[in-house]
Amino acid sequence: MNSRQGALLRALLEASDYRTSADYARRFGCSDRTIRTDVKALNSFFEHEGLATQVGRQRGGRAAPCAGSRRGEPPRAPARGE
Repeated sequence: MNSRQGALLRALLEASDYRTSADYARRFGCSDRTIRTDVKALNSFFEHEGLATQVGRQRGGRAAPCAGSRRGEPPRAPARGE
């Protein structure tokens, strides 16, 4: 995990509401695509721990424990309000 990914993870965990990848891109001075690539890397890294992140152009993103996630199964992204 690089320093930007670590900072992004902290921002996602601290977020009380959804933010778009474009919001995070402006915050970290990189492209929207870079944020989405970083989220993909974070998801892979934390998948076995039951933690998922979701950042998208329309929905936005945050990090939260996955309900019902087990080792070997892909994590389920939290629904809005979970």
